[in-house]
Amino acid sequence: MQQSHHFLILLLPLLFLPFIASESPLGSMVRVWTPRKDIKDPHVIEIAKFAVDEYNKHARSSLKLVMVVSGEIVQVDLRTTYLLFLQATGRAGKRMYRAVVWEKAWRSSKHLISFEPLED
Repeated sequence: MQQSHHFLILLLPLLFLPFIASESPLGSMVRVWTPRKDIKDPHVIEIAKFAVDEYNKHARSSLKLVMVVSGEIVQVDLRTTYLLFLQATGRAGKRMYRAVVWEKAWRSSKHLISFEPLED
């Protein structure tokens, strides 16, 4: 009987851990990607254009955005991270790309994390 009591005392904090973690700074580190159903939203298109423009600057490329195919977001604190699958055209013709952009809307700042072609 004594052992089961100790076991319950050790197990009890684990039952409340999800509630504690969601309110703590550590809880905000858990990221859950949420699909974007409104990929034609003007703001999503703006993020995609930003990604292509930034890639063009750094890679000395001349890609042009054709369309956003799909996307997901993660919101952590005041920063939103966009994972976009987009189609762009360039010297190699139309290709699919994966872009990751984080945005701090309250500061009007964006940063391209990655931009890479997907395998055909």
